[in-house]
Amino acid sequence: MKLDSQDERDGAEPKRGRHGMTRRQVLKWGAGSGAAIFASSLPFSSALAKSLRSRSIGGQTIQAFINSPPFSFLYGNQSSDTLLTKWPKEVLTSQTREGVQTTTIRWTDPVTHLEVQWVASQYAGFPTSDWIIYFANRGKTRTAVLSQILALDWNVSGLSRNGWIIHSNNGSHDQPTDFAPYEIPLVPNSFRVFSTSGGRSSNGYHNSDLSGTNILGGWPYLNVDWSSGGMIVALGWPGQWVMQVERLRADTLRLYGGMSQVDGTLLTNGQDIFSTDLAELWLAPGETIRTPRIVVMPWEKVPGNTAGWIDAQNQWRQWFIQYHLPRKQGKLPDPLCPAVANGFFSEQGGPDGTDDQANELSWLNAYGAEHDTPSTGGVHNYWWIDAGWYETPPGPITWVSVGTWTPSPTRFPHGLSPIFQRAKDLGMGSILWFEPERVMPGTWLYDRRSSWLLKPPPGLSEYSGQARLLDFGKEEVVNWAVEHFGALITTQKVDVYREDYNIDPLPYWQFNDPPGRRGITQIQYVTGHLEYWGALLAKHPGLLIDCCASGGRRLDIDSMGYAINLWRSDYSNVAESNQGMTFGVSAWLPMTGDQVLIQSFSGKGTNEYNARSAMAPSFQEIVQVPSAVTENWNVLRAMSFEWIDIAPNYFGDYYPLTAFAPPEDTSVWMAWQFNQSTTGTGFVQAFRRGTCPQSTMRLTLHGLSLHANYRLYDYATQSSWIASGSQLQQGGLVVNLPTTGSATTIRYVRL
Repeated sequence: MKLDSQDERDGAEPKRGRHGMTRRQVLKWGAGSGAAIFASSLPFSSALAKSLRSRSIGGQTIQAFINSPPFSFLYGNQSSDTLLTKWPKEVLTSQTREGVQTTTIRWTDPVTHLEVQWVASQYAGFPTSDWIIYFANRGKTRTAVLSQILALDWNVSGLSRNGWIIHSNNGSHDQPTDFAPYEIPLVPNSFRVFSTSGGRSSNGYHNSDLSGTNILGGWPYLNVDWSSGGMIVALGWPGQWVMQVERLRADTLRLYGGMSQVDGTLLTNGQDIFSTDLAELWLAPGETIRTPRIVVMPWEKVPGNTAGWIDAQNQWRQWFIQYHLPRKQGKLPDPLCPAVANGFFSEQGGPDGTDDQANELSWLNAYGAEHDTPSTGGVHNYWWIDAGWYETPPGPITWVSVGTWTPSPTRFPHGLSPIFQRAKDLGMGSILWFEPERVMPGTWLYDRRSSWLLKPPPGLSEYSGQARLLDFGKEEVVNWAVEHFGALITTQKVDVYREDYNIDPLPYWQFNDPPGRRGITQIQYVTGHLEYWGALLAKHPGLLIDCCASGGRRLDIDSMGYAINLWRSDYSNVAESNQGMTFGVSAWLPMTGDQVLIQSFSGKGTNEYNARSAMAPSFQEIVQVPSAVTENWNVLRAMSFEWIDIAPNYFGDYYPLTAFAPPEDTSVWMAWQFNQSTTGTGFVQAFRRGTCPQSTMRLTLHGLSLHANYRLYDYATQSSWIASGSQLQQGGLVVNLPTTGSATTIRYVRL
């Protein structure tokens, strides 16, 4: 395959993509939630009104939303509160897919022909709703200036006057405390501002001073808890975003959220959302833009139930799994247990970067010979080839030099398909790494398609200012990417398209905005990139997308409707950090991944402690094949069989059973439970850290049938017993770990 032939119309701006959709069609096509991205030009249902009314969430009704929408903007310096009451309005309702009712409210300015659409969906069985706002210029001249665009601007009054707490997590930043949970009290007449860093949606961690107004956080998910109930809020925007949570007086919640052009690390205490450079731009004739997706889920505490906000998180998880998690040919993806090349990605270059077809086949066959693949009686069900398989500029092989997207002709003269075909023979799927957005010097895109690339501002330190950003805001770039990477998916036999993103795009977006159109580069880029993902899924049924951005730095709710996450942090293979990440992220995302290299740890017990610490819906458990000994393979095999026994329960409810402890605190236990009440199955994992003096822990389980009996099996002691649900949920499960730095998994099934 020659890159020169991928776009014969270089420089042209086609009206219609080669995958058959105009940009306007894509904007409509991507409006629906979840992997089944349907054309959701549709509105709020009466079900939402009922769910809100039953929870006394400010007495909101469907009529109230129509007449007082939960978003705002200025148009020609006039408030949308005033304008929308004057403009003609249409309300349309439709069922876009099973269980989803969508409403579109469309307002049109009769003078300038600016069209504003609020597209909102409600989900059967859940009080969850989401929406996106679209702005389109239907006139023949450019619009007035749109500014202070907030996809979320909503007052909810009549709430509890008791203590309020905001629950959230760190994002990812290659730190031991990635995804660590935290809480912030919110007193009357105060606010907090949450944001991300560098233009990647889950990039960062909370500031050390949680008493200040600027939190940062890097996590676009919040649960505002007012004791008797609360509100989960998520902002879906794979770019730079900002949210503000404000408590007015004692009983009123004010929520704001939108796209920003200011890095969250630059905000200071006292700044509110209106000082974060929200979009400010005009639209050309025929131009359409969209806002971030907003998802809200009100919840009510059940009287007598002490779980409170944890129950709300499980309601969120189940909505996510039922309506939002990407499907593989219409079904939920199975949990993944990938094996990867030779330990730590030898294809990435460096001193041992001589990975080639022969090596890959040798390592792959070793897993087969050790009976670790599905067709040989094992569990490892995917073969993962990471960065470095493509052509790079002359000189030492380095995975960093991306931009020529063809297999290395010297190391992989027949491409990667012979390797992935062998994987399929062994019962395994295929995972292949890509990073289309970052472009480095000396590559095909850099040298041959410079007009497609966004340049950095002068003096940018990242990659010494040499990197470029492939501009997905250009229709021709989206067209080329869909065709070229789609062809690689087909010819190389790829089942999981793994996309990385090792660059902060915000400086590029800021620098390339034309005068008077702040935010347009970011908006067009984000919209085009989501269009690209949607087109890949449409053209390749059964494809899964793995969203990786230097670990888990693009995990907003919009991205997670297209993709799963197999590598949640670049801070990997550290047991206590892995425990903390599972503890924190499981409350929000039902499918993420972790990794453990068995040979990194000496001693069988230590290996099992680290392996159990890394178990997740995607469990990448590997060995260095050339140096692996029998004990390594035995531990690998035992841990993979243990994982496959419990893996289906990752789609159940999640309960933390201990307090969170940071990785450096090795004096404690940590434990959690995943439970499927419908099947009566689940598991507990418990970890006694390295200096913990306590050998026994009593854990109170959740979600069980009190009058049923359960058979339990302890994988560490290989013992089983029967206990009643009331014993486990009221008396507790007693776990004994005689040695420090040890762990167990306890599986249970209702009899």
